[in-house]
Amino acid sequence: MFSRSNVNSRHLTMFAKPPQVSNLTYFDFETEKWRPVEVLDRLPYRLLTYRYIDVVYKHDEEEMVIVTCDDSYRLSTDEVKPLVEVMKSEREWRENLCRIGSVCKYIHITSQMSVSKHSSNISDINGDIIPDILVCDIEGVGQRYIYKDSTRLCMISS
Repeated sequence: MFSRSNVNSRHLTMFAKPPQVSNLTYFDFETEKWRPVEVLDRLPYRLLTYRYIDVVYKHDEEEMVIVTCDDSYRLSTDEVKPLVEVMKSEREWRENLCRIGSVCKYIHITSQMSVSKHSSNISDINGDIIPDILVCDIEGVGQRYIYKDSTRLCMISS
């Protein structure tokens, strides 16, 4: 969780307000439950801020937000959610990916909605907005900044 005002002050770009998504939930590893969230702000690197709907802040209390990418494996609108064990396994793989020299596949989606997988090497890790923004050198695509929770990153075997 991050301070909303702190995260928003780490960049100088104004973005359009993101659209609201119905029935959106986020997997909370502390409680091991899917909790309802609403989208608040758009940030660089395809990041968005979210807040738990079930948390009420006092007037003088700092608003804490979730920051993740718009295609995070921890976000869902589906009624059937992945099991806790699956989420833990996915989290472990992504934590291990956060090392320079790590290798994964990158799912490239073009504007024509064609999908292809490309080999990707992690060449750097950026932390100017939040930690774990991966700098990926993607074969045939180029360099991209991608948050570790993005579903565009997948294991080599998949």
